[in-house]
Amino acid sequence: MPTEKKERERRQVAALLRDEAYLIVQSAALDPPDVCVRRDGKTILVVEVTAYHSGNAQVRASDKWNNRLWPKIDDLRRQEAILKGIMGSVAFKDINALRLNQEQYSTLATEIVELARSISPNLDDHERVKATFAETADTAPVSIIDPRWLQVSAKLLPLAAKSLLSVTYSKHPVDWQPWSCPQIDAGWSKVSAEKFRSILEEKSAKVWKNSGDPSRYPPGASSWLLIICDEVNDMSAHVFPSDSVARTALLQTIANCGFDFEKSPFNEIWLFSEFRQSKLRLFPAMIAERGSSSIPLETRDDTELLGGGGQEPLF
Repeated sequence: MPTEKKERERRQVAALLRDEAYLIVQSAALDPPDVCVRRDGKTILVVEVTAYHSGNAQVRASDKWNNRLWPKIDDLRRQEAILKGIMGSVAFKDINALRLNQEQYSTLATEIVELARSISPNLDDHERVKATFAETADTAPVSIIDPRWLQVSAKLLPLAAKSLLSVTYSKHPVDWQPWSCPQIDAGWSKVSAEKFRSILEEKSAKVWKNSGDPSRYPPGASSWLLIICDEVNDMSAHVFPSDSVARTALLQTIANCGFDFEKSPFNEIWLFSEFRQSKLRLFPAMIAERGSSSIPLETRDDTELLGGGGQEPLF
């Protein structure tokens, strides 16, 4: 039974290929590769799948917010009708140093939602208030610095005061909008040549080590590397270019990484946006067009990124 990770990789490759009727996309029996593509009972393509992340700090921040804290906050707030229109922006003191167990994440989520519940009755639509925490001798648990800034006693919400720099709450005439975490939102745009080189070298070494095994890499099958540069629900992986300027900057960064594409074990290397369902081929140096790949792909052109069609060198 494929794991959730394996199934996601299979879906990503199927999206790249547009899951044509004559292709069967399935998780590989052995790792590597991650995914194999079959046609007429024969494996014609094997794919190694990975995701680009801005760096370890952003990866850890993304995991803490998306998988540990936010689901608990979301579950608790939906039990309170008064919080329907309330949005929150949670800022950690130090996302790298935060080390909580599951019970502590539950406690932190409870404190954040309790604070939202106490603040929400005093918020008008489109109004926001920032809550910070302080050790204070004041008898009042909450001090009003100004109408948009409250200072909460650390004794009232001890784990929130220890872990968070602030929480900004706002009210909108909409139901159950997602909350945000600035450390995640700020992490998406960092593109690193060193990180790309690390990905390319690591995946190449992994394939070279196993390339002599015909049960993994059947003779005649093409070998691809798919780098996800825009994952849904993971802001640390959003580096896929949205226009020609961003595309040029991204490709220049990759060119500067110093990786020798010609000596890699991959016949083709692709960038893919899971969120936008867009793709860009790094190697061989041409843009994905209908019929341009060694595997027949029924895909749309990425001409909105290029300002025109046709083949174009990337490096």
